[in-house]
Amino acid sequence: MKHKENLFLEQLVEETLSNPGRRNFRQIVLAVDEAFHTQLDDLFKSVPYYESLILAEARAGALKVASPNNGADCNGSSIEFELAQPAQSDLKLTIENSNEDILIKTKIEANTQSFSIPLDAKQKFPSGRYYWKLKSEDGTVIREFFVNKDLMPKKYKD
Repeated sequence: MKHKENLFLEQLVEETLSNPGRRNFRQIVLAVDEAFHTQLDDLFKSVPYYESLILAEARAGALKVASPNNGADCNGSSIEFELAQPAQSDLKLTIENSNEDILIKTKIEANTQSFSIPLDAKQKFPSGRYYWKLKSEDGTVIREFFVNKDLMPKKYKD
């Protein structure tokens, strides 16, 4: 019986999607399908040439970042930065997702040693891998961080 029901539902969806008069409904169905079929691979994929730049932190010059460490797992509400010493000049901070889309671009004032950047988890920062770039007149530091790296619900742990 279930097999017949599934065939009927599949046929109904196919006919609905192919009907030009149901264009709005078709767009909704496709959007929902796309939203629920996001691959975790896409959210957590790495950008290969960023990975090599992370290893080559020699480009940073005098700019030394004490935290966050590379690969930090953020809670999704903010990311905390601390420099080894206050910045001598203004800094430019860029945060990108794993598709290299710029999500945040901001300026950090000179003489700042620590600062926090709020992350809007519902809008821009779902679970996944992200990169931040901090640029000074002297050089650039690039590192990755994660939002909700561990997707296992707490009730199933241990």
